Amino acid sequence: MTIEKITVPAKPGLDPVYVYLEDLGPSEGRVTLICYATAWTSWWGGIGKDRLIKDFFIDVGVDYLHSNFGRGNEYKRDQRSLAYLRRVIQSVHDHLREATNE
Repeated sequence: MTIEKITVPAKPGLDPVYVYLEDLGPSEGRVTLICYATAWTSWWGGIGKDRLIKDFFIDVGVDYLHSNFGRGNEYKRDQRSLAYLRRVIQSVHDHLREATNE
């Protein structure tokens, strides 16, 4: 198991996001996002043989990620909270793509 921590810098209207990328084993990974006082986590058990969770996160779309991270937490599923989550995911997704292309 390997864990990578990445800090996504703050953007207007969004605090820094702390990202934990956990490669748990072959084809398995977990991502945890922390922004301000809220955290979300999601696990995938079929990301592809010998594929890193970071690569999986970059390759899939923000809508797919949003639907995964938006599950659970019934008390946080109002439109405002879901819109905030989408902004967090978009920020992380963009940051990881830019870092990969450098």
